[in-house]
Amino acid sequence: MAANSNLAVASYVQTKVSDLATSSIGALGATVTGTNYNDYLLYKSELTADAGSTYAQFKKIALSNSSIINNANLSTADNNVVLMAQENNEANKDWVKLTNNGTISLTGKGSLAMYASNGKK
Repeated sequence: MAANSNLAVASYVQTKVSDLATSSIGALGATVTGTNYNDYLLYKSELTADAGSTYAQFKKIALSNSSIINNANLSTADNNVVLMAQENNEANKDWVKLTNNGTISLTGKGSLAMYASNGKK
C-alpha cells in the first residue's frame, strides 16, 4: 500500500472505532504491505470513538463528509495532528457534525483538535 492510501472504502456507515480496530483484512486471507496507509475511508458516515479507543486506532481511519463523536480519551504528543476535522462542500449540513463528549489532549506542535467547515451544530 502506498502512503496515505485507503485499504477499504465504505459509505453510509454508522460504526465505532473499536469495531474497525478489531476487524482485520488479513483475516480474510489478504496480505498487505506498506506503511502509513489508512485501514478505512468512511464517506458520509458516522464514526464514534468509543470508550477505550486510542489515538493509534483512530488515526488509521480516514473520513470524508462524515460526523465524528468522541466518547474516548484521545491523546498524542505527535506534531501536526488534525484530529477531528471535516470539510463539507455540499448544501446539506447534516453530514458533518463533530461532538466531543470525551477528552482530547494534543501536546505536539502545530496540532488541531476540532475543525468543521459547513457543518451542523
